[in-house]
Amino acid sequence: MVYCVETQKEVREVIRNILNSGGFSQKDIDSVPSLMEALDKKIPELILLDVDFPGESYIKILDDLKNSPVLWQIPVVLMSRKNDIRKLMLGFEHGADDFISEKTGALEFIARLEAILRRSPGRT
Repeated sequence: MVYCVETQKEVREVIRNILNSGGFSQKDIDSVPSLMEALDKKIPELILLDVDFPGESYIKILDDLKNSPVLWQIPVVLMSRKNDIRKLMLGFEHGADDFISEKTGALEFIARLEAILRRSPGRT
């Protein structure tokens, strides 16, 4: 299960189609409270996190995840429509595992997620 933390419904739909084509299931999440509620119920294999998420900073979300004794091992992949190197570097400094442009092709998108999951603790 992949949690897609993105406020734009159209973007979530595109990502859902890509993930489905790669054999992944997805849960759409459009707010921080929804993310926290979902994490209380089920821990995903991976979180896709929009760096332009309104309201709470993606850095705060990363810090909360990476400082949690339960959630710290979940891989987090940042997504953005822009290639803002400052945001990317800051995200990596706060524990992000990778960055995928929302313009990335489907095959590369899936390949990157599969590579991250192969390296994740508890996976073979």
